[in-house]
Amino acid sequence: METLQQVSIGSLKEGMKFSAPLFFDDGENMFLPKGHAVSTYHLNVITRWKVPFLLSSGHPVSSEEIESEVEELDPIDELLEVEELDDAEEVEELEDLEELEELDEADNGPSQKKNQDYYLKLYHDDVVLLAGIFSRYQSKQPIDRAEINKIANDVITVVEKEQTMAMAYIMNRGKSDSLASSSINIAIVSATVAFHMQLPRQRVIFLVTAALLHDIGMMMISETIVNKKTMLTSQEYEQLKLHSLYSARFVTDTLMLPNECANIVQQHHERWDGSGYPKGRAEDDIDVGARILAIADTFEALVGKKVYHDAIISYEAMKTLLAESGTHFDSDIVKAFVQTMGVYPVGSIVQLSNNAIAKVIEANQTAPFQPVVRLQGDSDATIKLAQQKALFIVRVVAPR
Repeated sequence: METLQQVSIGSLKEGMKFSAPLFFDDGENMFLPKGHAVSTYHLNVITRWKVPFLLSSGHPVSSEEIESEVEELDPIDELLEVEELDDAEEVEELEDLEELEELDEADNGPSQKKNQDYYLKLYHDDVVLLAGIFSRYQSKQPIDRAEINKIANDVITVVEKEQTMAMAYIMNRGKSDSLASSSINIAIVSATVAFHMQLPRQRVIFLVTAALLHDIGMMMISETIVNKKTMLTSQEYEQLKLHSLYSARFVTDTLMLPNECANIVQQHHERWDGSGYPKGRAEDDIDVGARILAIADTFEALVGKKVYHDAIISYEAMKTLLAESGTHFDSDIVKAFVQTMGVYPVGSIVQLSNNAIAKVIEANQTAPFQPVVRLQGDSDATIKLAQQKALFIVRVVAPR
C-alpha cells in the first residue's frame, strides 16, 4: 500500500490535478478523486471546514499526463449519467408532506412500511400530547408525570426501532412548527447520539426526559421577548436566561424527577469554554447529558424554522457545530454527533460528481463524507458512495 504524504493547503491552486486521490486529514474520507481538478468550491470547503492539510500518495500532474493514467469510471456512471445542471436551476420543491413521509416499499416490504407508519403516527400523537402538557404548565394546571414517561419511552422506542426513518422525517420536514415538535425532535437526536456513545440506558432515559422538558420554562417568559426578531436588550436577555431554571424547577418540584434529569435541563446552555449560563460551568463540570443536549438543541434550532432566522440546510448546520467544537461544545461529543448523523445528515439533498441529484438516506459512521444516497429521478438507484471510487458529493443543494 502506498504511503500517504501531507499536501499543504497553501500549495493547492484552482485547476490543479493529482496522480492519486486526495484525502482529508483523517486519511479515510476522499476529498478529490484522481485526475479531478481542484475547483473554487473545493478551496472553499477547505477554508470553511478548517482542514489543516490533505493526504495523497500522488503528486500534481498536467492534464496530458493524467489522461493516460486515470482509471475508467465505474460502470454505474452510465446509469447515473444526467445532463449537467446550471447552478441557477432549482431542484423541484418538496411540498407535499406525504411525499416527505414516503418510504420505499420495495426496500422495506409491506410489513416494515406498516411499522414505520405506526411510528410516524406515534410521533404526531406525542407532539399533540406534549403541546397539551406545555399549555397546562403555562396555565398552572395539574400535569401527570406518567404522560412525560410515556412520551420518553416512545422516543426511545422509535430511535431503537426506526432511527433512520425518524431522522429522515425530522430533516425532511424542515421546520418545527411548535415548541412541542421541536422538543421531540431534540429528544430523538439526543437519544440517537447517546446510544451511539453507549451511555447506560437509565442515563439515556434521563436525557430524553430532559430534552422533552428543557424549554418548558419558556412558557413563563414574556412572548414579546421570546418572539422578538431583533437583538435582545441586556435586561431582556437576563429574563430569557431564567427559562432553564424554571424548567429545572418544574422537573424536580412538580414532577419529582431525579436530580440527574434536572441537572441536564439546568445546564443545557452551559458551554465547554465556560461562556454559557446559568453558572458558567466548563468542560467536565457540565453533565455529559447536558453537553449532548446542547448540541442537539443547537442543531435543531439551525435546521428548523424559527421566528428570528430562516432555516438552513443540515450540512450548513453541521459545519456550524464543527466550527464551535472545542469552544462551545465538547469536541468528543461533536465527533460522536458527526459519526451518528454523517457530515451530510439523512434527508440532505446533494449533487454528485457526475451532476446527478440524490438524497442521503443513511449515514456512514466509518466514513461520514460517504453516506448512502438514493438518486432522485427515474432510476431511483441506491448507491453506497464508500464503494464508488469515482463518485462523490460535490455540494449540498437547498431542498427547494
